[in-house]
Amino acid sequence: MNVDAVRIKLDLGADVITEINDINQKSYLELGVRDNKTYNKIKAKRKMGVDINGRAPFVGTTDEYFEQHSQDRYDIVFIDACHDKDFVIRDFNNSVAIANEWVVLHDMIPPDESYTRQNRCSDSYKILYHILKKTNFQTFTMNENMGLTFVKMPCTAIELDEEDLNLPYDSYVEFMSDKKLYNRKEMSEILNHV
Repeated sequence: MNVDAVRIKLDLGADVITEINDINQKSYLELGVRDNKTYNKIKAKRKMGVDINGRAPFVGTTDEYFEQHSQDRYDIVFIDACHDKDFVIRDFNNSVAIANEWVVLHDMIPPDESYTRQNRCSDSYKILYHILKKTNFQTFTMNENMGLTFVKMPCTAIELDEEDLNLPYDSYVEFMSDKKLYNRKEMSEILNHV
């Protein structure tokens, strides 16, 4: 993988998620709705959005949402809230406990080191490193939208170890250099057949 080749497309997340087979018959949870662009494009049978910005049906942190709604189940969970690894790990672990089909992670491939700043992709790339290296989860990472990643259920909670936590960005880039990244057409096929 050439990180420079990972294309940045802004509204791709919703466009690809809408291609999940029978999305209009599924339930959908979005963690971090920001400006609602993705959330509003998803035409799921039942959906919920979570954000602290006052623009989501549930206004509060993702931790607060899961504390209050731990029994809710969703077919698809899209994680796009705080991108710091500690938050993404909690969101991922809470999501796999309630997801039936897919957990989708945004910003898993920062295009360059400047994107690892806290207000951008932060250090969430360490989660993808752990998933690809240390689990056997069915994982599909795109070559667009900063590495939009689909993890097929079932899978389990994860815990980052010292290697993951201390992984420098340049080591991550080297690790990803031979990993398969999926284009839009390939991802559409996967979402309709897996």
